[in-house]
Amino acid sequence: MSTEAAAGTSARDRLRRVGISVVIVAGLGGIALAGAAVREVDREGDVILQRDDPNDVAITGDDDDIALQPPGAASGGPSEADIVEQTIPAEGAQILQQQQIGIDLGNRYRVARLVVGGAVIDEEHLIRRDELSQVFFQPAEGYEFDAFPPGEVCAVAEVEQATTGEPVRSVEWCFEVT
Repeated sequence: MSTEAAAGTSARDRLRRVGISVVIVAGLGGIALAGAAVREVDREGDVILQRDDPNDVAITGDDDDIALQPPGAASGGPSEADIVEQTIPAEGAQILQQQQIGIDLGNRYRVARLVVGGAVIDEEHLIRRDELSQVFFQPAEGYEFDAFPPGEVCAVAEVEQATTGEPVRSVEWCFEVT
């Protein structure tokens, strides 16, 4: 009798597993259909059919200043979104005067120079995590900043190719120091 009970339980378990598998497959199919049906809309609720190319921008102004831009800023180089994984703090965030700031790049890029509030940060004062393509700066006594000044402070990371050292573009982000 125990053999019959074991065989009945086994068939019931198989049926339950098949049922669960069908539900999971149907759920995944529903998610795929829902994802395909998603449409991007603008503020008025109209469907956006085509995105404008963010690199399709005319650079105008003083020719001397344009010449100083890294290649990515004025040509078909990678966009900022292609390079930057995260800025610390995020654009527009509030931080304390002695809080660490930094930037996390994609693994093909490296920060060649960091400028904060118009001051070039000495290489010896940077905290580099090259294996993660990250650079940080922590204000400290004897550094370019003992503490960040209150108000808006902007940082500019000059980015280069990690392997060749070829300039790519500058990345700027600003934050509010309280």
